[in-house]
Amino acid sequence: MQPYINSQNAKAKLETYQKANRPDLFAFYRQYIGALLHLPVINHATTIIFGEIMSFKRIVRHIIFWLANIALYSSTTILAGGFTTAALLSGIIHFMILAAVVYTNLNWLLPRYLQTEKYLHYFSLIVATITIGTIALGYAEHYYLNKYLHTNPPITLFDAMYGSAIACSGFVVVTSTIKFTLEAFRQRKRAAELEVTNLKNELLYLKAQMNPHFLFNSINAIYASIDKQNESARQMLLKFSDILRYQLYECDDDYVLYSKEIKYLKSYIDLQKTRKNDNVAITYTFNTVDADNKIPPLLFIPFVENAFKYVTTDDAKQNFIRIEMYATAQQLHFTCINSKENNAPATTKQGIGIANVKRRLALLFDKNYELTIKDTADTYSVYLNINYAKFAMPGS
Repeated sequence: MQPYINSQNAKAKLETYQKANRPDLFAFYRQYIGALLHLPVINHATTIIFGEIMSFKRIVRHIIFWLANIALYSSTTILAGGFTTAALLSGIIHFMILAAVVYTNLNWLLPRYLQTEKYLHYFSLIVATITIGTIALGYAEHYYLNKYLHTNPPITLFDAMYGSAIACSGFVVVTSTIKFTLEAFRQRKRAAELEVTNLKNELLYLKAQMNPHFLFNSINAIYASIDKQNESARQMLLKFSDILRYQLYECDDDYVLYSKEIKYLKSYIDLQKTRKNDNVAITYTFNTVDADNKIPPLLFIPFVENAFKYVTTDDAKQNFIRIEMYATAQQLHFTCINSKENNAPATTKQGIGIANVKRRLALLFDKNYELTIKDTADTYSVYLNINYAKFAMPGS
């Protein structure tokens, strides 16, 4: 006897199967052309032109922008005399010169001079850039249009220069306005996301407080009851008290003194040392040129926690944790490396978590930081560089 088949269910399953196996052209282009755009040579070229390795979608947006302008410019000559290769090439040459002027301004002059308040340098260089672009574009149009498109009457060099100056200046103003508008939207979005993240972190801190006065009174009572000869236990309790006090009372601000963050990390590391065997070599170095610099609190502790959680304790191998951090008036460098087992998980979910730290870094420093995490068979390494020179930090 044939089983009962619901025709509607069968039809729905068939449509689902067909959709799942239907070729996705956008996915094809994203997979293959996107992979091509991420080749080292292409990466290097986009870094030179755009100032950074751009995403696939952003490259497509830039290409569409320039193609639309080429089509609009070429259409004026095409409508007058019909489609010719010369008319199309004229548009391409026209916008290649304009693109050089625009990207010089967007990715070199604006970030290096205008946004760092070097106004005289910026205006001098942008005038020079527009002048060079005007001359190049003017001569190109005067020569190319008169020779190949046979405009009637012929375009004079003055008219070509005048039109080129307007084009170069107009594109610089328009693209700069677009850049600042988009950046303003990004800043507002980052500020809103950062506020939400801070509220979530504050809730986590509130949950962890459990009547702080009771905790510290209990710690004082325990400290007093420990035999004075047991200095090691008393010191451990003091360090634990310092850690609690820092987390509960000194992390309310968005930024804390670099020296306080170092003291907190040292207390945590020294406390963890007592829990590890002697066969684990734990070393740390903290250097600073200016200890009064301010940094966001609790940025580094998830990486340090992760190192102590997953460090190996095997007598038959070298077990180690190496932590280094140094800061100058312009940069901060943090390194944390630990030995680990081959099958050990890469990150910890305790505390605010490494994933949360990555999100905080992106919101706080935008693109002015570099976080590299290397998870090999035997070691887990974290390298974090924060560039203060491009990001106004309090006290820096």
